[in-house]
Amino acid sequence: MFAAIGGLGHLTGYPDGPPVELRHGMDHTGGMLLAFTAVAALCAKRRTELGQHVDVSVRDLGSSFIGQSLLEYAMNGRETLRQGNRDDSAAPQGVYRCQGEDEWVSISVGSQEEWRGFVEAMDSPQWAEGDKFGDAFRRWKHHDELDVLIQEWTAKHTPNEVTEKLQSHKVPSFPSLSPSQLRADLHLEARGAFPTITHPEKGEMRAVVPPWRFSETPSRIDRWTPDLGEHNMDVFHGILGLPRSEVETLEAAQVIW
Repeated sequence: MFAAIGGLGHLTGYPDGPPVELRHGMDHTGGMLLAFTAVAALCAKRRTELGQHVDVSVRDLGSSFIGQSLLEYAMNGRETLRQGNRDDSAAPQGVYRCQGEDEWVSISVGSQEEWRGFVEAMDSPQWAEGDKFGDAFRRWKHHDELDVLIQEWTAKHTPNEVTEKLQSHKVPSFPSLSPSQLRADLHLEARGAFPTITHPEKGEMRAVVPPWRFSETPSRIDRWTPDLGEHNMDVFHGILGLPRSEVETLEAAQVIW
């Protein structure tokens, strides 16, 4: 809803498809923005001793993401259209099918130097050497045809093979990873992103740690998800102060679980 009324959803998706409304990303970004502004207000209070109310609108947040499109309309009267994974000027930009079932790789060529590296990584096919794709504008203008030719090459390789070839030539590229592939990713494994949690009765489970790292006070997940009602006594008796007998009576009557 926030992406829709903020204008961001209208620009997300493919030219021949409907708007794609973003979901949890808006909530997460809104929460992070509110946390940032709250810290900023606290910093201001330390300097001025003046407290203040912080107002954050997730709708405004969505609109702030499309400043370039708003400027395009204000200056030139042109509406920005959905363009999928493509860029306004650089090409190729996209996600391409690779060898295997539902295997994909993302590729972004943003400069003439990267394009030359891309051509070398593909072993310099004849179609890439002519004037038709000689500069960014001509590649952008013939993006549909270029995508077909690129995918003919990527389809012969796995996502990791394409990534290794392109990155060795300093071309931005990476596989589009599924959840199972994320679990097996060496970078995430090295960062301890999915620790194993052990339960005495239920066995082992993989968890997801917070994406930040503190050097002196590291965050961690070291216990299993609580069972239903496991902490009733801690909450109702320890925090709220109800007598133990009353908590037990409420549990027996299934007022609390």
